[in-house]
Amino acid sequence: MPLTQPAMAPIDAATRFGPRGGLLLLLAAALQWFDAAPLRADVTVRVQHPANAHIDLLAWRAAIARHDAVRVVPPYACLEKPTTWGTPAASQMKLAIQLQLLAAEDGVAIDSVYAARTATDCSAEQPGTAGPLKGERVLAVYLPEFAGFGRMRTQAETNPACVASATLVVCSGNPNEAGRLGDLLWTDRP
Repeated sequence: MPLTQPAMAPIDAATRFGPRGGLLLLLAAALQWFDAAPLRADVTVRVQHPANAHIDLLAWRAAIARHDAVRVVPPYACLEKPTTWGTPAASQMKLAIQLQLLAAEDGVAIDSVYAARTATDCSAEQPGTAGPLKGERVLAVYLPEFAGFGRMRTQAETNPACVASATLVVCSGNPNEAGRLGDLLWTDRP
């Protein structure tokens, strides 16, 4: 019986080697779990406190915690895939990933995921409205690859619910956020 799925491994081991096979597999899994503990701890520290964060992590954590959801436009799957890590496209991907991690830490819903979706309809992922509705506790983050990025930057000039830089627009439907949004703009970019 060929092993076709990892979930079938215990059954496969038990059939091939009897009860000892399943026990051996269970012991190997436990050993792997304990062996990888230092690596998991290191990854956790690096994710929660990245050495080269290009955003103010404390400000973003606080802002995300004050919202019910985060919307990244365009979502991660629709961002340009960078060829090197020193490019604007790479900075956008890093931001999307950092926002996903920060939202996950606080249990806040986010519409952008780091996943291997092979058939994403990115034109359908473009929002039809210009930012969150007033009173909607959504933190919306617009990146330059969004087709309406220029429109959102213009809107930010007159709308206190939005702030903009050359590479980022952040809007909130939460009326209490207006004075705090400026802290969320890029810290290492114009």
